[in-house]
Amino acid sequence: MQFLEFSKNHLTAFVNNFSGSLLNRSPLDRCGFELWHHYFPAKNKNTGEIVYFFVDFILLNIPKDDETSLFGSKQAGVVYVGKMDGDLQFSGEVFTGNDVSYSKRTLSIRFGSNVCLEDSLIGNIIQDGQHHLGRLGVGHWGSISFELKISPIFTHQQTFPSFLPYALGGYQTYWNTPDLISQYDGHVVMNEEEFVVKANECGYGFRDKTWGSRFSDSHIKIYGGRMRSATQELSPEKSTFVMLCHAPVLWDYALGKKYYLVLVLNGTVYEFSHTIYAKQDKHSEEIKDGIFIFSFAEWNLKHKIEVEIRVPVAKMHSLSYPSPQNLLQKLLLACPISVYIKLFSSKALINWDLIDEITIEGAALEQR
Repeated sequence: MQFLEFSKNHLTAFVNNFSGSLLNRSPLDRCGFELWHHYFPAKNKNTGEIVYFFVDFILLNIPKDDETSLFGSKQAGVVYVGKMDGDLQFSGEVFTGNDVSYSKRTLSIRFGSNVCLEDSLIGNIIQDGQHHLGRLGVGHWGSISFELKISPIFTHQQTFPSFLPYALGGYQTYWNTPDLISQYDGHVVMNEEEFVVKANECGYGFRDKTWGSRFSDSHIKIYGGRMRSATQELSPEKSTFVMLCHAPVLWDYALGKKYYLVLVLNGTVYEFSHTIYAKQDKHSEEIKDGIFIFSFAEWNLKHKIEVEIRVPVAKMHSLSYPSPQNLLQKLLLACPISVYIKLFSSKALINWDLIDEITIEGAALEQR
């Protein structure tokens, strides 16, 4: 049995391009995963309505006997494809054995007839209840095919978490978003309904990578959408936002919640990173009158950011992802959501002056 050699992304990975993500490194305890997540808008060919799709490719090493594995195999590939327009419809399929192939050095993954490359996505998913995910009650039965070209538009190498434990492979879970804005072009056909993907009509997409020996126990991630500023006209090719709030585990020690945010306005990057060496944030999460409310503030020597979202709990849909621990792990997903951001500046952390207010429509929220 050949095991996937999941990358730990040492220091040089921060200056490599997006394809340098599958490195020839040692496996993580022969147990691990690698998840490539794509998120993009599309237009219903008949109605003209803008909806949002996600496509996930997941590589798994499961250190269990074949008889006890969820999928009857120690190595598996899973493809999820879903449409989000307030509600959620998605299908998935599991692949094992010779149906799973990949490159250790470039982004090249094939699960059956489904292919994930740095510059394209091609696939056809049919879930009829007889497949593994159907029997596990994951996803809606149906068919989804897709053919997409992908071009990176805005790249940014993140500096979170801190370099040393990241380089030494001390974390259980890793996350990276060097490609914050991507252009998706092509089409998706879902149960005989066609959706056209054109960046100049629908907007740009987002993709990231998560990998490690296990999924994080909790996280909140916000990404994507169309941005509007109260003070300036924003170029969609140079403006974006992503936020991750999660609880990393370093060498079996839980570090508590950490944060990483990057806001880009017409090419100007505002980055806020809460590493193991610093703590200067305020946040709250609550459910009130059926609304999930998340508010967050963090600051550095020059800038302060405040973020707020309000999402009806009824619009937060549950997905179950297979984990390397041979379990199904629940993820709540909501889209489209609205995000409200205030950006402040200061010269000496004395007085914060409001310099911009940003509204994002069509963003996605993930909560585990």
